[in-house]
Amino acid sequence: MCSSDLSTTGVRVTLTASSETVAGLVGDPLHIKCGTPYEVELTSPSDLTQVSHLTEVTFEDAAWASQNIVSLNVTVDIPARFIVSVVDAGSGAPLSNAILELNGDVVPRGAVEGYETCRSLKVRATLQHYLQLTPSQITVDPKLKTSLVVAMRRCQVFVDVRDALSQEALAAHITLDERVVKDGVAAVEAGREYALDVLSEGREPYRKRVRFDRALFLSGPFTHTVLLKTATARVDVSVVDLAGTPLLKAEVMIGTHRVGLDRGPCDVPLLKTCDVGCRLSGHVLMKPRLLTLQRGETTTCRCIMRQATVTHALKGADRKSTRLNSSHPRYL
Repeated sequence: MCSSDLSTTGVRVTLTASSETVAGLVGDPLHIKCGTPYEVELTSPSDLTQVSHLTEVTFEDAAWASQNIVSLNVTVDIPARFIVSVVDAGSGAPLSNAILELNGDVVPRGAVEGYETCRSLKVRATLQHYLQLTPSQITVDPKLKTSLVVAMRRCQVFVDVRDALSQEALAAHITLDERVVKDGVAAVEAGREYALDVLSEGREPYRKRVRFDRALFLSGPFTHTVLLKTATARVDVSVVDLAGTPLLKAEVMIGTHRVGLDRGPCDVPLLKTCDVGCRLSGHVLMKPRLLTLQRGETTTCRCIMRQATVTHALKGADRKSTRLNSSHPRYL
């Protein structure tokens, strides 16, 4: 730690009487006349303020009765030469909880002593979820007042969740090391590794280890984009009539996914429940109308259709059967 007695270094004293002026550096012996009033004036290359002996002082003969040299103690006010603070780089608000070290020593905020003659300082500020922007080594001029403002940046990550194909923003449940991330914004420690989990309905889960380097936050919050693929489920599709005969020309729709004429196992978007539609001229779907899908399992979708007929009677005429063309509204 650098130190110096700034109260006397370079300070000059001038004693002015009506008949003479005596001057010298503080600490040097000065020869004066006893019984003569002197005005006392201190001057310094620094901005000391004299607060005592503002009126004339007279040295009487009795002062030398028991000593050869008489001391004149003048009180001065020494303004703070070194002032420190720690602030948020974004808002400029003071960070009172940050720990500030100069040359390895923890110092308070405001005026600090003991660094007035230092030309180089090691600066270290620490606070959870913050990084220091001010250089760790600075040069100062001991001849000047120094106000050291240490800037720190909050390490914030915005997790932007989107569909991998459409780039549409998705609602999601996000955790960082099992800590729930609200509104997609999380405070992190620069350089530390985290477990990032993202879940969104109908999408494949996202689970990765991520590390956010300090360089990502130098200019502000960092956006981490997560692209989620559509989750799929396996469905075994078949279409038959009431007798169990396959209807190969029936077109199938599961949820919003068009299966068409395909049969057997196929992948469809994963939803907890989805509508089932089936279209074939002259037929209507009897069941199923809804399908429950499970991740990692094959769900059987056996569509059973019957002929669409209406029996009606006309007065004075024979009863007739008419076959109707029908399509399931959900398919459309």
